[in-house]
Amino acid sequence: QSRIAAKHHMARELREVTAAAATKEMAEIFVRANQSYEDITEAESVRFVLLITNMFRAWEGAFFENKIGFLENHLWEAISRDFRRAIGAPSVQHVWNLRKENYDPDFIEYVDGLIDSLDIHEYISR
Repeated sequence: QSRIAAKHHMARELREVTAAAATKEMAEIFVRANQSYEDITEAESVRFVLLITNMFRAWEGAFFENKIGFLENHLWEAISRDFRRAIGAPSVQHVWNLRKENYDPDFIEYVDGLIDSLDIHEYISR
């Protein structure tokens, strides 16, 4: 039952982050932030940072659910494929670098390793 509850909780968190990112306004902020982060307004930056922070929190939750055996490897890999594309975006990496000290050291090491191995031309908007 704990595994089922963990899966439902994780699915809900991921849907919430995806729904927030899928709005027209956030999509436009995302595109402009990747063209030139300095050109988004301060209010847009706050919204964007909150969105990306929530994205990383959901991913960190899945990371630990997998680590303790509550999230099967095949589900973890499927979730991670989406997040790996997102972290290829320069604006997402910018937010990560601003806020990464707020995450668990094991998760920081995992994300930093992924960022170091990325092809900088491949990210979510493509």
